[in-house]
This record gives sequence, C-alpha cells and structure tokens, in this order.
Amino acid sequence: MNEGDSKVLVCLEKDRVMAYALARIQKYPPASRIETYSHILDVAVKSDHRRKGVGELMLFKSVEWFDSRKINRTELNVAARNQIGYSF
Repeated sequence: MNEGDSKVLVCLEKDRVMAYALARIQKYPPASRIETYSHILDVAVKSDHRRKGVGELMLFKSVEWFDSRKINRTELNVAARNQIGYSF
C-alpha cells in the first residue's frame, strides 16, 4: 500500500480508529478496452459509528482521490454473506 497508486484513509475520533478504507488504482489486462480502473478494496466502520455517514464519507473521499487521478471507473466487491456491506 505504499505505492503511489494506493491510498489508505483512516477516520479518527479522539485518537481511536473508527473507520478505514483501502483504495487502489489498478490496470486491466492488455486486451481490455479500458486500461485503468479504481478498486475500493475495503471499507470498515466500527459498529457504534455505522449509519452516521462515516462510511459514505470514506467512499466519497476515495472517489474524490480517483477523480483527481482522472480515473472514471470504480469497482467494489462485497462478500456474499456481508449483509451490512450490501445495505451500504
């Protein structure tokens, strides 16, 4: 994650981590029509801070960073059993 194409976002409250997001700019295989895309690898928010806009802020800041890098396609995966992730 210490490459220029990766970003780690951390949301703190009184020096305690309450949320984080991992984002990365990646390349498709050479035969693909689109060369690069952004990928949100992970977003996590502590349970007592959910539904307060923290996850949305992490997502917004990630997309803002992608926009600044001129990336206009974002992919995000959610684990099949992650109902919280689906509702987000």
